[in-house]
Amino acid sequence: MLFLAVIFFVPLGFGQNISKIISGNNNRPTKIDKNLLPAGFYAGLHWQQFVHFRHNEKTAHNFTYHIDTAVVYSNFVNPQRYIYLYDSAGNKVVTLLEQLKNEEWADISKDSSIYDSVGNMVKTLSFTWNNGAWKNSSLSVNSYTINHNVVAKINKTWAENQWVPLDSTYFSYDINGNVVTLFKASWADSTSSWQNNLFFIYSYDSLNNLKLSLTDLWVDSVWIDKQMVKYEYDSASNLILGVVQQWGDTNWVNIYQETYKYDAERNRIAYTGQFWNDSVWGNDQHYDYTYNDLGQLTSGVGQNWVDSVWVNFEKGQYTYDNYGGIETFLHQEWNDTIWANSSLSQYNYDSAGNAYLGNYYIWDTPGNMTQNRDGVLQIFYNYSSAIAYFTGYQVEIKYNAPLSTGISNDLKDFVAQYTCAPNPVTDNATIRLGLDTRENISLNIYSLTGKKISTLYNGMLNQGVYQFDVPVSQLYSGIYLASLRVGDQIKTIKIVVRK
Repeated sequence: MLFLAVIFFVPLGFGQNISKIISGNNNRPTKIDKNLLPAGFYAGLHWQQFVHFRHNEKTAHNFTYHIDTAVVYSNFVNPQRYIYLYDSAGNKVVTLLEQLKNEEWADISKDSSIYDSVGNMVKTLSFTWNNGAWKNSSLSVNSYTINHNVVAKINKTWAENQWVPLDSTYFSYDINGNVVTLFKASWADSTSSWQNNLFFIYSYDSLNNLKLSLTDLWVDSVWIDKQMVKYEYDSASNLILGVVQQWGDTNWVNIYQETYKYDAERNRIAYTGQFWNDSVWGNDQHYDYTYNDLGQLTSGVGQNWVDSVWVNFEKGQYTYDNYGGIETFLHQEWNDTIWANSSLSQYNYDSAGNAYLGNYYIWDTPGNMTQNRDGVLQIFYNYSSAIAYFTGYQVEIKYNAPLSTGISNDLKDFVAQYTCAPNPVTDNATIRLGLDTRENISLNIYSLTGKKISTLYNGMLNQGVYQFDVPVSQLYSGIYLASLRVGDQIKTIKIVVRK
């Protein structure tokens, strides 16, 4: 269940404690261990992100925005900077992580990804910076079906100057593309072989709603039943019941269940969680949700079952930008008789729904709002249709638009190849350009502020492959954009210069 539950029910977001102590004796456990529950249960105030994407069905745009750089400020580590490089199809090919040390950005780690011809990520290689050089760290290799579904994921780690297997995951699918089995194995150094670990089985109804998931654990060379989750839906395919069971000595034993309610627009308006105690269900927590006319979550109130009554314990309130990205998220906690402010996440957006600034505040005392703790900041971008996460008290984002605005959907792409290597560059780099037809092109180097640094070519070129030297000697250390204009089309490569 751990794989599919994330897809169907819950986004990543602000975390809750792993367990909590419950007072009172109300036919319920005294301690709730959420590690026993599959992802998707105990959603709480995290529910807003699933709702956001369900109601954020945008029309196609002629421009695509990607995160260029992100600078994250934390109370626990020096400022960190993420730098992203993309290929001409918009796939993220390099992620650089730097940290500010002695007023200079120093390399920390780097991820480099390779894609196949249809955009599937087939390999990701991770490096760490050590003693003035990049050192291998980890390797992830994926393979796919002809329908672009992942069939195998193999992770390796670098040890003693060689790649050593770490773990692997294998998937199978039904004719509708639903995962029906998921198998996990780990590498045993002692036997130099793969060892079984976990096995998941999923079944669906005729509408492709997940109806059952079964988890088996490999113990003493035998598969042992571990957990089973059953789901029920109404006639509109809304999830109305989820029941978690664990295998006892001879039979399945109830552990936890959640029931859900919806309005006429299929917005989830409430859910109630209950834990099994010997022979009866005991109340645990309850949430109520409200929405605006656009179907966006505006508030959520959580209650705990204490001494046979529901008692308030947390509340979330949300506002949104024009494209549906979260603008503010105010979290409050119940203080006996009133709601007390706990934390505030606040985001600023540009006209294209890109969050360029995020701040996380907490109230350490009533009326005193500070930034002396870190939180998870959710950055919505590209007309608020995509999201990225960073942990800190502030994040500053820059995007590769307007120079890298993508290509209009109704234009033919005449550029067969557009790359820069090596990248990052220290002394020499070459831009390689392939044209399918004779075209009038303009190739320029810009700074991130939009200032033109150099023109590499401006004029007609016949069909073929061309190479242009990047004037690295004229550039300082930093980030630059190589902007290619072919007719009405624009493509951009980000170049990182290290000196």
